[in-house]
Amino acid sequence: MRSLGLRCFAVATVILSVITGCTSVGQPAGTSSAAAVTASSAAGSASPSTEASPSAKPSPSATPIPSLASTTELAAKAPAGATSIDMTPDADKPRFKPDAVTVKAGTATFFLTSVALTGTFGPFHDMIIGPEIGTPLASSRSVQPGTSAVFTVEGLAPGTYQFWCNTNTGHGLHYKLGMVGTLTVTP
Repeated sequence: MRSLGLRCFAVATVILSVITGCTSVGQPAGTSSAAAVTASSAAGSASPSTEASPSAKPSPSATPIPSLASTTELAAKAPAGATSIDMTPDADKPRFKPDAVTVKAGTATFFLTSVALTGTFGPFHDMIIGPEIGTPLASSRSVQPGTSAVFTVEGLAPGTYQFWCNTNTGHGLHYKLGMVGTLTVTP
């Protein structure tokens, strides 16, 4: 009987902690005092229009990473000046070809082709650009196998960026299978 009483007390304590969100006075559950201050500072400074991408990892700083305007439109051929990138269909080793590209700062236009295994069969792909994998600045929509799309990104500043495919078609996330590349943006 005493054991049952102790279990009820423990359950009640956990429920109270969950309801109040605290493990000690004024401190959110699972955080240190410094982390609690950082979390509350970040919450107060975030722009209401900025939303984290599902593929993004939390930023270690309170300053949000800006996102860039981008569009993705189906297209049969590359527009003049576009950088062409093929996205290969091998399920175990999907790749961007080429996996290193250079563009001028400002507006960059990419012609993405999702190469099909046969006809329109194969995996779909996307292209995400950011300063590091997991910190997206711009994302294309998915490009279905056997089709192409124009992915336009506005406001790219000079520097070196990563691009990756965040698609998971059953064999794992494509970027974890090696579908990554380097984007160099020159002035």
